Order: sequence, then C-alpha cells, then structure tokens
Amino acid sequence: MFLLSSSFTGLYAYHAHTGDEKVFQFWMWIFMPIAVTAMAISFGLKVRCEDWKYKTFLISQYVLLTFVSLILYVVGRKFDSGSILVPCINAIILAGILVFELSVRSRIANLPDEELSFFITTDVVKGGIFIGLAQLAFLMFGSIQCDGNSTGYMECRRTLYSQVGLSAMVSLYIIIKLISGAVPKRVLDRHVPTMKQIITMEGMGWVELVHLFGLIVFVFCSIFLFGNYGAGGDFKNDADASVMLSVTIVGATSLIATAIWKGVIILGDIKEEQGEEILATRLIEVKETSDVWIAISFVVTSTIPVLNVIALITIDKKYGFWPRLGFPIALILYIGSFFGQPRSRDD
Repeated sequence: MFLLSSSFTGLYAYHAHTGDEKVFQFWMWIFMPIAVTAMAISFGLKVRCEDWKYKTFLISQYVLLTFVSLILYVVGRKFDSGSILVPCINAIILAGILVFELSVRSRIANLPDEELSFFITTDVVKGGIFIGLAQLAFLMFGSIQCDGNSTGYMECRRTLYSQVGLSAMVSLYIIIKLISGAVPKRVLDRHVPTMKQIITMEGMGWVELVHLFGLIVFVFCSIFLFGNYGAGGDFKNDADASVMLSVTIVGATSLIATAIWKGVIILGDIKEEQGEEILATRLIEVKETSDVWIAISFVVTSTIPVLNVIALITIDKKYGFWPRLGFPIALILYIGSFFGQPRSRDD
C-alpha cells in the first residue's frame, strides 16, 4: 500500500525534472484515486499496532502525498505562485482524511475480536484490496489503452474524464466503507437497508427511504460515467469536462451527504442503547416484491412504445434512437415483473 501511495509522488518528481505537463497531467489524474485509496486501506490493516515507528510510517504517506508533492509541483511549474492552489486544496482535503482516519482507526481497534476479524477480512482485504483496487486498476487501463491507440490523450478526454470521475466515486465509496468499520456490526445492520427490505419495502421508514434515494442517485451517476467510458467521437468540446465534473460532484455529494446524515443517526442510536439490552433484528421473509418496483417496471416499459409513436408522428430520428437504446433494460424489467409477485391471484 505504501508503494502505491508514495509512487504518486514519483509523478511529481518526474514533472519537476522534465517539465512535461501533458504526460504529468494524464498520469496524475488516472493514478490519484488509486494512491488515495491505497493510503486509506493501509490505515485499516494493523489497527491495533501502536508502535510509533509504524504510525510514523503511515503518516509519512500523507507527507509524501501532499507536502513533498506540493514542493515538487511548484518546482515543475518554475515556482509559479498561481499554480499551488489545486495542490493546497488537495493537501487540506487529505489532511482532513488523515485526522479522521486516525480517530476511526483507534475506534476500530477497540472492536471485539470477532468484529475486527470480519472488518479486516471483508472490508479491508476483500472489499478494499481485491475488489476496490482491482476496479480502479481496470478503469485506469482503459485510459492508458485509449491514449496508446491515439495521437494524444486529448482525443480520449471523454474516457479520461469518465474514468477519473468513476474512480473518484469508487475510491470515496471504499473510504466510507472503511470508516463505517468503526460502528459495531449489530448497530450498522439495523441502519443499513438490506436487499430483502428493498425488495419488499417492509420496515422501510423515511430514514431508510432517504438512504435508498441517496444511493440511487450515486448509482445512476456512476452508470452515466461508465456509459461514457471508452466512448468514441469528437470530444474536443470543453463542455464534456463540465458535464463529467458535474455528474461526479452530484454523485459524490449524494454519497457523502447520505453517509454523514446516516452517521449522525447511528451515533444517536449508539448513545441511546448504552446500558440497554440490544433487541434482535427482525427477519424479513421475501415472498414477493413491492408494488413500487412493479410500478417502476410498468412506467419504463410503457415509455418505449410511447417514444416509438412519437417517432412515427414527428419523423424525428432522436425519438427512434432512445427506444432502441432502452429496449434491453425495458425487456429485463418486463420479464422480471412477471416473477415479482408469483403468488398474487389478483386479476
């Protein structure tokens, strides 16, 4: 993890030595989410180790990722004072993450052995390293491949922008997942909607519905960015950057706001339950899906013929394009609606 996070500083050293702005900008943007995620994961690997040498080793990642990189960046920009704004903002953000992770790390260390074992194996190793970093590497290689098949990375801006935005949201999700490890599992299970609850809508109060809405916004923003990943075309229009950045900000803000709001509720619940007996979580049996999902399926599938009718009336090609694009999704929802309530005999 240290090699991944500290190698990001090597890009700044390369820029300071060569002054190659194009190569530096390309590699900096595609590698930054991996470096930040690797630093976050390293704080969850040995949470009970209080050796000052190891803690210094952890903090040195932050120093390399911020202050050393900032100095090298200013050197590469020929000491241009106007070029330090973005690195300073990054340093402040990472400083907040560092302080917060040190606090969370100490709370995780106090978890019972069984919960700590579950956190390290499931959230850190499996979710963070094997799945999270693997996803970030997969996305990164798409931009590298596009750059290798073109005359310059500016021809791959849509892939690059979507990769950076999607990687940033994946990295943010992993960090929030690691932070949630500080919450006892019994408490977390009561506040995170399960798939059974989402399907049946049983036990879903307004708190769970707001949580679900925030996740849906995050997922749809991710799908939009992934849909533009690897797309071809003429993308020299600067509006592409604004759209990708806006979608990334909306998705990331939705996830952060949901996590903060949920965290406040969980902290309140932890204070209330101190000294009280913990009630067992009510099990939910899934016998049929909620009418809400059947209604959504009907709306989506009925939109396809409506657009086809509009296309026939107006002879506008754009109305004929969207039905073809959405037909696979509508078909899956249409078939799924037949099996959503198999025991219903209502005519």
